[in-house]
Amino acid sequence: MLPSSNGASKRLLGMTYLQLSILAALGLLFCLLLFGFIGLVDRPKTPLPTLIPTLPNPSATPLTPTSTPTLTPTSTPTFTPTATQTFTPTFTPTTTPTRTPSPTLTPRTGIAEPPDTTENIHVALIFNGSVTKPADELGKVDLVWGSNFPNQPVGVLNYYYYPFDRDRDPGTGGKHHDIAWFLANHPDWIEYTCDKETVAYEYGDSLVPLDITNPAVIDYMMQTYILPAIQKGYPGIAFDNVDFGNNGYRCGVWKNGIWVKQKDYLTDLLMWAYKMYYALHDLNISVAMNFSYDPYHLAESNELYHYMDIAVDEAGFTNRGKSTEEYYSGIVWLSYIHALQSLDTMGKGFVSINEMPEAFAKVSQAEKQWALANYLLVKGKYSYIAITGIQQYNTILITPEYSAPIGHALNPMYLSQGVFMRDFSNGKAIVNPSSTDTFNIILPSGEYQDLYGNNVDTLTLNTHSGIVLVGKTEPTSYLFSGPNSNYLSLSLIQISRIP
Repeated sequence: MLPSSNGASKRLLGMTYLQLSILAALGLLFCLLLFGFIGLVDRPKTPLPTLIPTLPNPSATPLTPTSTPTLTPTSTPTFTPTATQTFTPTFTPTTTPTRTPSPTLTPRTGIAEPPDTTENIHVALIFNGSVTKPADELGKVDLVWGSNFPNQPVGVLNYYYYPFDRDRDPGTGGKHHDIAWFLANHPDWIEYTCDKETVAYEYGDSLVPLDITNPAVIDYMMQTYILPAIQKGYPGIAFDNVDFGNNGYRCGVWKNGIWVKQKDYLTDLLMWAYKMYYALHDLNISVAMNFSYDPYHLAESNELYHYMDIAVDEAGFTNRGKSTEEYYSGIVWLSYIHALQSLDTMGKGFVSINEMPEAFAKVSQAEKQWALANYLLVKGKYSYIAITGIQQYNTILITPEYSAPIGHALNPMYLSQGVFMRDFSNGKAIVNPSSTDTFNIILPSGEYQDLYGNNVDTLTLNTHSGIVLVGKTEPTSYLFSGPNSNYLSLSLIQISRIP
């Protein structure tokens, strides 16, 4: 039950006036909100823009700094050498050297291909200073190492001579500069021994030893000697004395009064060979190097082979003119033979120089047979031989044995009956490289004769000996028909093939 009021209240529609006032206020608020909503719904809509503005391209409108910062060092760095200099030569240049302008060279059309040596025996000439007429070389030699004739006679490959790490000998052409000139103009090019005073001359000559790691030295060699030789028509460059022995004991150079020690001779030599090989190949010029495979530096020898087209092997099969007892034998001989074989595999060639202890006119048949048989064991497409006395160069030296029509190789060398053999289309080469053992060899009856007309069915090969056999033919006078009959037609000879 509700409690009663003390005063009577007036009512309308069952509500008091206060209640009616509140209801009216709520209704008015509702109407205002309703009209506002209707106004928003009926308001006209603004369309969206159809063009989207493009942002500025940073690369087209680079930022420009209001100022350029500058770095100001707080102190000047200084360098104090720790090593004490024991010798500082003083040089006073007398002239101002000028660089020779680079000749304009048009590269040859392809690198000159050496004469093909697949058939028979092919001869190289080491220098031709005594040859007055190039035509005298025709039919006798195929390649000249250090030629006075750039491109004569046709068919002979001529190489321009350069001692790879020295200035050139005036006796073989070129401008030639002596030690006084280098002291006055380029003292920092001169190589010294480790006493820092002795010039590192090589082989007892006075050719100035130069720093082959210095690009300016290489440029001098190219501009002064090599490029002019190419302009004259030489198809190849013959670099002499390329070996790992550091013959002059070069140790370092003086640069601006500071001693600069050479780091590693072998590395420097290989880098020189790499750069020179590709620089000359860019001009389509062949590269030959007087380099004999070094069994004490196998990896370096194999690498150097890649940077030449012709390896001129002055050690030959006679170990630089040593006595028979000092010829290569055993594993050293075998590694040497494999090295020469690898040149043919790489498409390169070699010249085997076989110096003898006596003059060429006195070289025995046995000595010639040793050199020729070894040569034939490894002969490839570009392989040449020279038999000489000690440093008996410059003159054409021909022996009748060079004319042997042995034909072309049928196989690589192989081991048989204790010795090494190789079969040819008209003959056979046999070598006993042992320094201790003698072998008796049995051959097919009636098939072979030696180069002196003797029938050979059996033979005895003593230590360090070899023999060249040809198919048995009559008569045998063809072997001595001239100074060199390498080009004698094989149709004149009965060919006997080995089964």
